[in-house]
Amino acid sequence: MKQKTKNLSFGQFRKLFPDNDVCLGTILNMRYGGENLDCPKCKRKTVYYRIKNRKCYECGECSNQIYPLAGTIMEGTTTELVLWFYAMYMFSTSKNGVSAKELERAIGVTYKTAWRIGHKIREAMGKGEDRIMKGIIEIDEALIGGAVRGGKRGWGAENKTCLFGIIERGGNVKVTPVENRERVNIMPLVRKHIEKGSVVNSDEFKTYHTLGEEGYDHRTVVHSKYQWAQGENYTNSIEGYWSNLKKSILGTHTYVSPKHMQKYLDEFDFRHNHRNNEVIFNEILKRAGMMTDTQVEENAWKLSDLYHETIIGKTDHEQEISRLVEQLKQEGYRFELLHSDHIADMYDRLQMVKRDKSKAVHDNWFEHASNLRDEELRLKEKLEELVYFTTGKDRTINFICAREQDEWIWKQRFIFR
Repeated sequence: MKQKTKNLSFGQFRKLFPDNDVCLGTILNMRYGGENLDCPKCKRKTVYYRIKNRKCYECGECSNQIYPLAGTIMEGTTTELVLWFYAMYMFSTSKNGVSAKELERAIGVTYKTAWRIGHKIREAMGKGEDRIMKGIIEIDEALIGGAVRGGKRGWGAENKTCLFGIIERGGNVKVTPVENRERVNIMPLVRKHIEKGSVVNSDEFKTYHTLGEEGYDHRTVVHSKYQWAQGENYTNSIEGYWSNLKKSILGTHTYVSPKHMQKYLDEFDFRHNHRNNEVIFNEILKRAGMMTDTQVEENAWKLSDLYHETIIGKTDHEQEISRLVEQLKQEGYRFELLHSDHIADMYDRLQMVKRDKSKAVHDNWFEHASNLRDEELRLKEKLEELVYFTTGKDRTINFICAREQDEWIWKQRFIFR
């Protein structure tokens, strides 16, 4: 029997989070395990005390300071934490989403602030939802968006966003906006989110004809002939999800632009995937207290730069590297070493481009500097795909080592000892 979803009542919420101090202490407990912890600076088991009028705690021995909100969706906020928590509570109790105007009225902030808080919470809800699905799967595409007066209807219509959805029977869902429903856009998502050998149900659309060749047990229903089910072969689950999604967006937000569509989809995916959780608010709060993907990316790149400077003997960053590694480990990330001469050469090329760009700017060769900046961005984008990556529950950051010396340094001094 499925467990029914419960949530906090408003009275329970008020008792648990009466003020900003309690909210900050909650984030500290989630990220660091409470006020009694091992100080990363003095290496002692000590008590961290709250600093008055600042969102930080200080070590009782060495005065090292910890900022619980650093790297989270609430970093740098001037809005009261109790209002952030109430906004998360609203998202946990709503079935059809929360609009920025509703947040504005409920927590008493400007529309701009409410809009930003809403998007930050959706960003947190989307963390960890990229999971591999297996068993009996249904896939389908849909259009969402407003109608254009006098324009074309259906596929090819203007002002609409194409969505591709994957749903497990009785399980999770993942919806992604795509440019169109051609095979080049659909198949990478199928390979990424569906385990090989799974039963995949779809309609007769031609894009799906190669699923059998990809290693899936492909079954179809022919909607053009009014065939909605053939035994256990049907796509009614994903069709039902489309119906609920469109009604919710139309009723709550009226319209969502393609630019921000993924955040809203992540919100509704989260609500579906955690429909049987005992308290949804706790899961949202847990993700809000985690390091954002942007912060993880910045820390990983910073680690890579510090590591490079250390191995070439330019300077020693052991303490800073250890600090960043500890932060990422506390967030549940793990590290692995990979080997690639090609990527090492690309990384060396990036360092050379950075130096040449700085020299060009210094010498006022602005056109040359602009070209070097474009090349730097291109190399960084490529390295972001190759040097490290994060995946679902695995949450792995891979670092590339091309020489034995590199591997020795990592194993002896930093992460892999």
